Amino acid sequence: KLEVRWEESFFGRYICEKASIALDGVSLTVAGCIDDGSRFWIAVIPHTWGTTSLKDLQVGAFVNLEADLLAKYTERFIQKAPRPSINNNSISNDWLANNGWV
Repeated sequence: KLEVRWEESFFGRYICEKASIALDGVSLTVAGCIDDGSRFWIAVIPHTWGTTSLKDLQVGAFVNLEADLLAKYTERFIQKAPRPSINNNSISNDWLANNGWV
């Protein structure tokens, strides 16, 4: 198990269990994380460990992290998506149809 911590905890929002993460260019899957994603761990299979630079890492080493691309796309989509006008705390069939959902 390899435990990783973001230097900037802000990026933790892109981490969740089973998400993808690239660590020094090695694409991996997050095995688990604390709630805010600022610390997470990866279970590295022996083949990956033996054939990548991961085996050379030292405790406290700085690494290049690339967060899950799907998470970043989803965040961007949500930020740019039109906000529904909600009446009585419900989304109407008309709103859904006008926004491509039905």
